[in-house]
Amino acid sequence: MPMPGDAGGWTPTRREPGLRATRLREGAALLLAVLGVVVAGSALPGDFGPGIGVAAIGLGAAVVFYALNRPVLAVGLLLFTTFLRMALRTPALPAEPAFFAMALVVAAAAIAVTRRVHQAPQFGAVEGAMAVYVIWNIGSAIAPHRYPADGGSTIGEHSSIYHFILTGTVVPFMCYVVGRFVFDRPSAVRSLLWVVMGCYAYSIWVSIAQFAAPALVWPRYILDYPEDASWAHRAVGVFSQPVVNGLMLIIGFALAVHLAYQPDTRRWQRILLCGLMLSSLAAIYLTYTRVVWLGFALFVGAAAVLIRRTRPVYVSLIGAMLLGVAANWATFTSSDRSAGGVGSSYEVEDRLNMIATAFWAIREKPLLGWGIGRFSEVNTYHHQQWSQEVSWKRGFGIVSHFNELGIAAELGIIGLALWLTINVLLARGLWQALLTLPAEGIVGRELAVIVSIIFGVWILTGFTADLRFFDFLALLILMLVGIVVGTAQRLALVERLPVAAVPPDAADDLVYLRSS
Repeated sequence: MPMPGDAGGWTPTRREPGLRATRLREGAALLLAVLGVVVAGSALPGDFGPGIGVAAIGLGAAVVFYALNRPVLAVGLLLFTTFLRMALRTPALPAEPAFFAMALVVAAAAIAVTRRVHQAPQFGAVEGAMAVYVIWNIGSAIAPHRYPADGGSTIGEHSSIYHFILTGTVVPFMCYVVGRFVFDRPSAVRSLLWVVMGCYAYSIWVSIAQFAAPALVWPRYILDYPEDASWAHRAVGVFSQPVVNGLMLIIGFALAVHLAYQPDTRRWQRILLCGLMLSSLAAIYLTYTRVVWLGFALFVGAAAVLIRRTRPVYVSLIGAMLLGVAANWATFTSSDRSAGGVGSSYEVEDRLNMIATAFWAIREKPLLGWGIGRFSEVNTYHHQQWSQEVSWKRGFGIVSHFNELGIAAELGIIGLALWLTINVLLARGLWQALLTLPAEGIVGRELAVIVSIIFGVWILTGFTADLRFFDFLALLILMLVGIVVGTAQRLALVERLPVAAVPPDAADDLVYLRSS
């Protein structure tokens, strides 16, 4: 991609100023300050609580005023607060910090559009389907149902059904829209990717430290599993869930490779990224989760075929993975999950019984479903057995572990049709981006391929878990999809219109896209 000053390259504009590096440093300092206050408030004794609380309020007010004019920074805060959502909960606040960050993103985006810093988003079929799906979720929450909502409970955590809708559906959809029109400059996309690298690095650290240095692990709930718990010997990360942690590591690995191969990435940054990539291989292994390993293998295989520039990395990794599995074949195929075995059948039996229960629920109430957030109740009072060979008690009373069947059971065939429509439209947008974007660049065809594969791995994971509980992954993946789709749409506009015919508030973006 042409650099500033190159022949045919793009020229810095009012939104790509010479002070960009200073602003990035300021934003990074604010993010680190917020994280420092949070960690200090959690680690210090209770006597220091009020002082830390006052400092946090003051710093929070400063961040709000600063980020209101910088939607990219607001999005970074949303990612951090959602990443550490469980760790940041405190009864001193009326709501989780992630909700305040979400409101900040909405306000910052609205101000940016009003001041014409960014073009107002043009809503289409995807956004229309998302809106209808959200309305359908809210209608299901309001309508009377036979059983009470389980509140979107998971791992003993209970919250309101509207909290479940907001975090699992509304916020990810909002992030798709924000990704489409806010991240319209390479510096903005690069800043976001480095924020993701921060989350990626911390996930690697706690995943390895959970086994190698438990005294240094924060938050401490990562270690709070009894020895006989199914996740006691898996790397659960800050999400306290090995599947979410594993997918975060896969996304981080993919984006780290992409950043490392950018021509304007500095040498020390490449060294740092290579260290993260190598360390994350151990972290991914320590999740001891089959769908994570399968998702990583599928990503590496697909990337080796589809991305030419980074193919040596992925081909070498495939060879190393095959050698590792061959050298430990007996352990790998055993039923000892704590040693990396994949032969355990308990989780498979759980899912088979839940699939049988979901099919029964769909047959009983096909159109409207049993009501959002009620699968665990149905699975308690109407638990079904897959076959005589599967123990009846497997999977009893827990939430759906099959995303689409869970949606169909709770929201009916209509809700499932809306969800599938959204996914098909997103996949179509990614396909059009693959055909439209230039080969190189921070938001080029390579990133479109990476995001498409990640999106596919996410959908695949839905065959083993309910994706609505994975709020951080949903908002991150849909934001990446929005960035890729939005860039392709702006490029398609460039190809249809001469720059002279473009409105002044959009000309800067189109000049950049055309030169890319």
